[in-house]
This record gives sequence, C-alpha cells and structure tokens, in this order.
Amino acid sequence: MSNQQLNSRLYLKESLINKIHEVAHKLIENFAFFKWMFFKNRPRSSYLLVRSVLVNTLIFGTYYLIFSNIQFLLMGIEVDPILLFVTGVTLGYWNMSASFSSKSQYLSSLYNDIVKYKGGEHQYTAKMLSCNFVAQLLTMDLWGHRLYSWLLVETLTESAQWAINQTDEYSQFTSFENFVEVANSGKLDVGVARNIVIDY
Repeated sequence: MSNQQLNSRLYLKESLINKIHEVAHKLIENFAFFKWMFFKNRPRSSYLLVRSVLVNTLIFGTYYLIFSNIQFLLMGIEVDPILLFVTGVTLGYWNMSASFSSKSQYLSSLYNDIVKYKGGEHQYTAKMLSCNFVAQLLTMDLWGHRLYSWLLVETLTESAQWAINQTDEYSQFTSFENFVEVANSGKLDVGVARNIVIDY
C-alpha cells in the first residue's frame, strides 16, 4: 500500500470523445444546456439557477436575434419580456431541481444500504454495493457531492490498486502513485474512473 493518497475531494475531467455521435451530444450538453465540467465537479442547487439563467438567456437572445424584438400575447394582452424571462428561469430551475432531487434521493437510499452493510459482517456485499454506487455517481455526474466523497475516494483507491496489479487490459497507469498524481491534479477522465470501478 502506497503512502500517497487521493485528495478527499476529487475534480475530474470530461471523457474523451470516442464516437462520432458523441460530438453532437457534447455540443448540446455544453452549449445548449450548459452542463459544463465546472458544474459537474460542484453539484449544488445554486448552480442549477445559474444554468437556468444561461439556458433562458440563450433562448431569448436567439429569439431576439431572429425577430429583432420579443413580443408575446397571452389572451390578447402583451406580456412584458422580463416577466417571460423570469418565468422561464423559474420553470427551468424547478425542472432541474426536481431532477437533481430525484437523483439525490435514489443515491441516498443506496448510500444508506452501504453504510448499513459496512457496519456489519457483510463486507463483500458492502464492496459490491460501493462499486455499484460509485459507478452510478460517475454516470449521474454527482461524484462531487460532499456527502459521498469519502466513499468515492475509498472505492476508487481500492479499484485502482486492483487494476494496477492486473494486466494492462485493466489499467493505463504505471503505478498507484501515477494514478494518485493524475487524479489529484484534476486530470482523471470520468470514463476511465468509471471503467476502473466497473472492472473491479
């Protein structure tokens, strides 16, 4: 076991694009929904409001560029564009918050199961559940959640140590120290981290 350790809080980098259809997905994710890596590394509800403002600014700005003005009639009454913008931001934030809350509740139930098994005699079950949980954290872009960071770090550490002791098929890292250096510097790819955990 190495003396080098992963930071208690990890910042990951975007996965590399491997297939042509991923280009469209990345463009939409980054330039239409503003799901930037900055936000993924810091999953907070306050940043959902920032994203909602950005999305609505894009929509209203595009509309204005095309039509040179923003006019909206509701039952024959002209509605102020600022009111429309604020309503759009509120609805966007509400929708993103509902999705975030749903993911959080799901992960919370998994997390509670892991804690329960870790405290008992079922350590193998706890490890299997931890790997599943961390793979889902990485898939749902919630690895930066402060409550789960200790479990992410613990599981990634075990997974990386296992992978490095296997054949090159499982690991692109030369040593655990190399893995720690890459991860702590924010250069660990989300997809690579997920694959290491899934293989483990």
